[in-house]
Amino acid sequence: MPPALNQRIVPALLCAVSVAACFLYAATRSNLPQWWSSHGGGIPYVLFFIFLAYTIFPNPKWIVRICAIVVLATCGLEVLQLWNPEPLAAFRRTKFGAALLGSTFVWGDFPPYFIGGAIGYGVLKLALALDRRRLETTVER
Repeated sequence: MPPALNQRIVPALLCAVSVAACFLYAATRSNLPQWWSSHGGGIPYVLFFIFLAYTIFPNPKWIVRICAIVVLATCGLEVLQLWNPEPLAAFRRTKFGAALLGSTFVWGDFPPYFIGGAIGYGVLKLALALDRRRLETTVER
């Protein structure tokens, strides 16, 4: 497979895995410890957007930048929950709006965003290292 195509396929697959993790979290959150059931969904949420951004901009030099921008944007969306104009409040009352933007500001939501950013960075670096190793093995043959 050409490297350019592989650079998009792997993060796209990681996007799908993060969506599955979101559904798994939603299905099992009632069985999780209190902190995880209240705030743990932020981790796969951030991972999805990191992998989506890297799928669109597959440049290894941008991994840190992508992770930082996604974490900061997610934190910004959390702070935005303090502002409640009626059109935004109406959107948040929908299932999609609540899933995308959240519904209430909670300080406890910030740590999972940073955890998700760190995991996203690590997973992308690992995926790149494995891909580089695969390419080197292919060239040696």
